[in-house]
Amino acid sequence: MIKQKVNHHSTNDNKKEIVPNTVTFNTKNSPQLYQGELKSGKKHGHGTLISEDGMIIYEGLWKNDQYHGAGILLNHNPRDPLKGTFSTIEKNSIIPSRQAGDWIKYSGSFVEGKWEGFGQLFAANGDKYVGQFKNDKAYGKGEFISQDGRVWKGEWQDNFLV
Repeated sequence: MIKQKVNHHSTNDNKKEIVPNTVTFNTKNSPQLYQGELKSGKKHGHGTLISEDGMIIYEGLWKNDQYHGAGILLNHNPRDPLKGTFSTIEKNSIIPSRQAGDWIKYSGSFVEGKWEGFGQLFAANGDKYVGQFKNDKAYGKGEFISQDGRVWKGEWQDNFLV
């Protein structure tokens, strides 16, 4: 599992260092911290969202308090991969939804907080999807690689290989 702790005094690659000309504050109604740029009192520009226990949740670009542009979103509490798999290839659905909870990392493009454009989604069980996303779902050209190395490549629509 990918985890990074925040340490304000280290330059170690696994730690987060305070960046000059940015702010650090608790987010609304949450024990999470935000460190980064603001515009009109909202998260805007480059910033990092940090959990109460110091784990990085999101690092990347923001616009009007939402993930927007290139970024990395981490899920530190994925669904138990033994209770179900990321893929249901028999039905041609990879189900890479944020709601499913069986993913550990999304690295790619965001639009207004949603997975949109090119990205890579890594599952808790070792599966991976690399390709286009639209509205938090696999949509467009992409490639699904199962944990055992099998590959499904083609056009995806709403998480289904078409």
